[in-house]
Amino acid sequence: MMMTKRRCHYSMFIISTIKSIWAVLTAIIFFLIDAGLSRDMLSGMSRTQILIFVALLAMALLVLIVNFLRWRKTFVYVEGDNFVVDRRTINRSKSTVKLSTIAAVNVRQGLLERLFGSYRLQLDINSAATANKTDFDLVFTKREAHALRARLIADSGQQAAAPGLSAGGERGGDQLCQAMESAPAADMLCAFSFSQVMRHCLLSLQVSGIFFAAIGIGGWFWNSGATAGAQISSLALLMAFLPPLYQMVTPFFRYQNFRVLKRGGYLEVTYGLIATQHYSLPLDKTNAIIIRRPMLARFFGLCSGEIVNVGMGDAKENQAPLFCLLTTPAELRRVIAAIAPAFAETAEGGRAWPLPRSPRQALLPALISWGLPGLAALLIGIIWGKWWAGAAVCVLLLLAGYLQWRTKELVLLTDKIGISSGIFAKRSITADYAKLQCLTRKQGPISRYLGLSRGSVTMLAQSNNLLNPIGYFPSSQFDRIGEEMVRAGEHKRGAV
Repeated sequence: MMMTKRRCHYSMFIISTIKSIWAVLTAIIFFLIDAGLSRDMLSGMSRTQILIFVALLAMALLVLIVNFLRWRKTFVYVEGDNFVVDRRTINRSKSTVKLSTIAAVNVRQGLLERLFGSYRLQLDINSAATANKTDFDLVFTKREAHALRARLIADSGQQAAAPGLSAGGERGGDQLCQAMESAPAADMLCAFSFSQVMRHCLLSLQVSGIFFAAIGIGGWFWNSGATAGAQISSLALLMAFLPPLYQMVTPFFRYQNFRVLKRGGYLEVTYGLIATQHYSLPLDKTNAIIIRRPMLARFFGLCSGEIVNVGMGDAKENQAPLFCLLTTPAELRRVIAAIAPAFAETAEGGRAWPLPRSPRQALLPALISWGLPGLAALLIGIIWGKWWAGAAVCVLLLLAGYLQWRTKELVLLTDKIGISSGIFAKRSITADYAKLQCLTRKQGPISRYLGLSRGSVTMLAQSNNLLNPIGYFPSSQFDRIGEEMVRAGEHKRGAV
């Protein structure tokens, strides 16, 4: 049965126009300010200025008309087991997606949406080609967005329909909302206070941010004791503080009111101070769980959790797919056990933790790969008469090779693989063999002699989690990964 065809909220074409021609609108505003907001402002402009002003207005009006017609001629509806977006413009198009392929249905309200009282309904499907972007980005009122979200979740068969909301049945907007509101209450897994969000922002600083902050603090102390002529400029100090300040302030506004709930087979993650985000993720489509230990957080024994699920996070806005901010390992393991118990095995305290490290014989190829550039740097230093500088670079590169070998970890479980790496910031990922898409392995002459291989595995995820490198480990372990991937694929096809 069909759902009544409907248009998106009218604010969609206005917001699309603002985002498309914000530079043009800014130029128009500057023209008006420069000319003075008066009736005879055109008389004060030159002929060239008038032509430019008229051209900018015409461009803005043209884009507004095109977006208006696109909004006016676009309809969304559910037809049988498919979600349809029908665009009846000059270049007609009709996008049809099976409800069973929908990986996530998310609701978001940014600053522009707040001005119009509307919400964005974002749909993501299980597709490697579009894993880095939202497949459908639609705008509705709050009631319509949440009602359509509940309808899509119920009709997809991923979660039982709410009372009064039959899968595939026809309902009006108010009835849909009433059905959604009568759904069973969700279980609160965790919530983070203002101080905990601040802690997450401070301890999640990247190495680059810490480096620039150290330069800025050192420069400030230098200025306090230096003479006027030897002081560092205030602009240079400000530029040093900008990277860490940006890394702290941005997540502070983004992750305020961070809450995680579980409703049936769905994980719901809500956060945001200015732009609010509500993720709804089917747990059966979880590809992997990632545990991160940033550099500063490791001193306090804290870690955060990310879920690899198409539709969670935003690669375009560089948002991590977090389901838990920095907390204690025990608390994180409790949350993981509540949403995906099998993935808690490789978490701290789990039966597979700590993960086995790269074997000792792997240190040799690791040092060679880093030592060759170090020897080149030493040779250049000797030629230039700065042998000590070349020696320092060589030692640092050898140290980096040692630390890289020391921090590579791999565990192969019955149906999952665990990979861990990171010299300063630790990253551990646990994935099901069935979710892996490609295994790459490499061998050089020395590693082949030692019976070692290195490589990577890829999975359906955003670009920052798509490729997962594996250090030097026995070749037999790579053989087993390949066998488990084949076995998982055959089991999946047999189940279908």
